[in-house]
Amino acid sequence: MEDDDLNEKQTFLRENILEQGYDAEEFMKLLQDKKGESGLDLLSWTMNELKDAVNEFIKNKSPEYVPLAEEEKNENTINDKENDVEDQPAPEEAYNLDKFSQDHPEGSAPQKELYGFCNVNETTEFSTKEGITVKVTSPEKVEGGIFSKSYVSYLVKTEPFEYKNRKRYSDFLWLRNTLSVIYSHCVIPPLCKKNYLDNKFNEVLVTKRMRSMEKFIQGLLIHPLIRNSEILFDFLSIEKDSDYHKKKQKYSKLTGPTKVKEIKTLEGDIKISVTKEKEMYLQNIEDNCNINEEILQKITKAYKTLMLLMTQTSEKMKEISDLWKLVYEKSTKYFDMRNTSETYNILSKVMQSWSEAEKQQMDILNIDVREYFRYIKNEYHSMKDLGDIVESNKMIYKKAFDKLYYNKENLFKQQDLMQWGLTQKDLENKLILLKNKELAFSKMLPEETKRVNMFKEFYGSYLNSIISEYERIRLLNSKRHKDNITIFIRQLSDCLTDFHVSLADRLTEFSEMRDDDTSPFPQIQEQNVDTPEGNNNNNN
Repeated sequence: MEDDDLNEKQTFLRENILEQGYDAEEFMKLLQDKKGESGLDLLSWTMNELKDAVNEFIKNKSPEYVPLAEEEKNENTINDKENDVEDQPAPEEAYNLDKFSQDHPEGSAPQKELYGFCNVNETTEFSTKEGITVKVTSPEKVEGGIFSKSYVSYLVKTEPFEYKNRKRYSDFLWLRNTLSVIYSHCVIPPLCKKNYLDNKFNEVLVTKRMRSMEKFIQGLLIHPLIRNSEILFDFLSIEKDSDYHKKKQKYSKLTGPTKVKEIKTLEGDIKISVTKEKEMYLQNIEDNCNINEEILQKITKAYKTLMLLMTQTSEKMKEISDLWKLVYEKSTKYFDMRNTSETYNILSKVMQSWSEAEKQQMDILNIDVREYFRYIKNEYHSMKDLGDIVESNKMIYKKAFDKLYYNKENLFKQQDLMQWGLTQKDLENKLILLKNKELAFSKMLPEETKRVNMFKEFYGSYLNSIISEYERIRLLNSKRHKDNITIFIRQLSDCLTDFHVSLADRLTEFSEMRDDDTSPFPQIQEQNVDTPEGNNNNNN
């Protein structure tokens, strides 16, 4: 119980004194002033007494260090960001990863949001222009040569800039892969998978690809960060293939960020704080993505089965329509009653329009529902990919932290301060350090601690990025779901209205029909008089 009590108090002080940047020695003096030498023994304090002491201390004190982004704003400098990052003392490291980000106890000071300096993203003509649209049209087969196989190229038009060039599917795939490297902290919109079927020039496949490539580019253009990127602007604006390939070679050499300062953001700073709430939120994101991806996968498969049935139904209706048309043609040839023959004709028309309506509904369902939610499902998969990167950085940080803690634990047991890498000022407080493990850990091995803090900040930057991206997509879905399904319902309504109009026309045709002559086979009797066979029969 004593160990649990001690850990709780140490965690509380770590979060509210060390991690907030306050002078630890001054706080220790306050404790000694209140309880003498026993003031440094945390077991002599109740938790409420410690909370009161902390609140009293921080009322008239300022932190020794300022969160990175705030320091930059105070100095109002941009060009010296990278130097500031190197020189900025890192927040003191907690030595228990799980307890580091616990909720603050009631009555404690709230944790400040920490920021790290990074690169300011470039801007282009797309940055401030609204209503940009991209259309992928006019597929053309390009015959292969000694360097490549035959492929399909597509005309890519960007309005209102009137940019146009021709790209192949592999260019879009390259763009997505390259953006995934440069903007590894972002969720890159999905693109349909590469199809390895022999007939890559299949009309259905080509049309499907055009829709997928359009969705992909539009997804990039609504991303607040990526829409500003030079690589996207060059992809859409450069018309000459030779100029485009030069740019492509340049961008292909770029690597992803390995430090906070290498990340690109709009403002040149990024959140790096790691809290228990954020880690729990990450778990919720991962659970939500897994569930939604799994369910949407089942839904899109069910829609595919439904469309297959609708295709079969439409084809069967067309077959029945053709059979009724054949009956109509035969009935008129063999002098059937006029109303009877016309009934066959109207039935043929009904089945024909029904078949067309079924096919049209299937196309609407495929594009506006199945393909749309398959895109959303793949976007959840992209979110999971970003989650894997976050978890990977967390493990790197945790492994480095555990190793550092192990080394500090051994050094503290040896009580040899010369091995701790302390500054001369810290060496002057030898007695205090030897008695206080918490303070000793915060001072020893400063270079190794700084390196671990860099891992933590990089992990924190990705942790905050995935939360930001999830919120962005969640808000985006609330609008685009509504817009897309509204279009689907309207198109379906128009289709059904057209079908109902065609049925009304058939009813009108029936109402305008007059009753047939009731005399038996009048046309056949006339026919027999004029035929040679009829003449022979009369002679006989």
